[in-house]
Amino acid sequence: MYHAFDLAHGYHNLEIRPEDQAKTAIILLEGLGLADRQFEFNKLSFGLSAAPGAFQHISDSIVTPAKEKIAQNDLGDTVSVYLDDICIGGDNVTQMMQRLEALFNRIRSAGFQVKAKKCEPFQPEVSYLGHRLSEKEIETDQNKIEKILNWPVPTNVKEFKSWSKMERRSPLHTGRKHLTQHKGTTAPHTGNY
Repeated sequence: MYHAFDLAHGYHNLEIRPEDQAKTAIILLEGLGLADRQFEFNKLSFGLSAAPGAFQHISDSIVTPAKEKIAQNDLGDTVSVYLDDICIGGDNVTQMMQRLEALFNRIRSAGFQVKAKKCEPFQPEVSYLGHRLSEKEIETDQNKIEKILNWPVPTNVKEFKSWSKMERRSPLHTGRKHLTQHKGTTAPHTGNY
């Protein structure tokens, strides 16, 4: 059985050191009566190039001690974390409760919370990082494939960029190496020759 969930507030859980906040500055030139004013982030924000790596490092540091405690209890190493997405597995409810207690204690002590809306507790099968996990197999999430197959054909540069961004994040992205025409088809638009 599995339990998949997200950490609440993502990047906004992490404070930026005061001496580094100026590096995140943006200046509004027009609009809203705020012209020529500078704003600096005091929490980690989307769009900062170092944000994913910094957040993954923190996520790993939260989960790793929980993994060690789970291993010490001879329960196995069954926690996976990618940014704010976490999945944990177990063979039965008792085992899962022990694992969740170890993990949730670490999350709480780090000052993070779990996003209740995204919890999939005690499921025989869960969706995690674009895949469906079950006791028998790991397969690409069919909903993600449907989204890609039903995506409208781009008719301008803006639509192509939107499609390209979605496609890069899809579980099919890893299969691009098998598509011999992909690079030649997208190269004029992406600059990857």
